[in-house]
Amino acid sequence: MPADALFEYRPARFGPMSVALVFILAVLTPFVVAERLLAHRPEEALWAFLPLLAILLFGYLSAPSPARVFEGAIEVPRSRLARWVGAQGRLEISAIENIFPSFYEDAGMRFSPFASAEGTAKHAGVRIETKEGRSYMLEFTPAVLNLRKKGTPAYHEAVDAVRAARRGAGLPMVGTPPRLTDGEAEAMLTRAARPLLPFPVTVAGVLAPALVIPLLLWAAGQWLGAVGEAVAMLVALVGLIPLIAVFAFVNVRSRGRARLLHEVQKWREHRREAGDGPAEG
Repeated sequence: MPADALFEYRPARFGPMSVALVFILAVLTPFVVAERLLAHRPEEALWAFLPLLAILLFGYLSAPSPARVFEGAIEVPRSRLARWVGAQGRLEISAIENIFPSFYEDAGMRFSPFASAEGTAKHAGVRIETKEGRSYMLEFTPAVLNLRKKGTPAYHEAVDAVRAARRGAGLPMVGTPPRLTDGEAEAMLTRAARPLLPFPVTVAGVLAPALVIPLLLWAAGQWLGAVGEAVAMLVALVGLIPLIAVFAFVNVRSRGRARLLHEVQKWREHRREAGDGPAEG
């Protein structure tokens, strides 16, 4: 950590979804390669390594830089690819309008309808909103949780460092607080806690392709006779529509839930600073 930094956090190089895919492909690839070699198709055995190499390359390019808090600036994580093309992650403290503890859902939660269906899939992070209208989320990989307080130890250290930096600059954490009443905030939290989709609908959407695609293929065979690869591919894409719809709907609703939580958390942080709210971050 740089000597003048109040806080530093190094995010996980690979996200949970990437780790899962690497594990699955690392287990399956040797079997696929062996099967292709036994079939005397060495060129196809080489192609079998492509998915594993692709996910490893993706992980390398998306590896984030550290998050750092200084007395006069905050460095938000940027992927290796973004840094190569010149993206800047340093934000001056004076350029930040609002910064406050909030919640987020990682990619694994957003794109897993089962994880999000109950309405409680959230991690603690730090939300940053600049005067130019840009927003960022400092995410902290859930690893070792402090069961007495929300979030990870790194999250709590980051919140303390951010508050110290804002105090040192003579700035409040929240420059433009939402105008909410206690009743409005409670209603927003109630809405945010609702399931993104009813669980039966989620299950039906996820399992539908396993039933719909064979039925569509059978119907196409009855109507067209022999079904070629192009028709089979088209039928498979049509059969995936329920699953895609569930994932898309959950993702949109998840973003809406995040906006509600951000507004409530911004309001809470403003009240805490004003001495009219809980002291815990």
